[in-house]
Amino acid sequence: MRIEGIIASYSPETLRSPAGGARSSKERTGSSNTPKDSVEFSPEARKRLERVLGRIDKGFYNSDSVREEISDKLSGVLDELTH
Repeated sequence: MRIEGIIASYSPETLRSPAGGARSSKERTGSSNTPKDSVEFSPEARKRLERVLGRIDKGFYNSDSVREEISDKLSGVLDELTH
């Protein structure tokens, strides 16, 4: 499955600072003394992610019926958020 709409929001223009200059790589990643952020998944979340990754590998999300169902659920969530 391919999501194209989000890619546009990460164009080079979005990486520019408010002053108009491009951000340095140090600004984007932090100084070398700053620890990087990390994410820890619970065992249940890890199982769910592995299940989704398995479905992606098997092509489960490539069927029209699954895409339609995902689209319907997402539109419902977006409707709730915008109203």
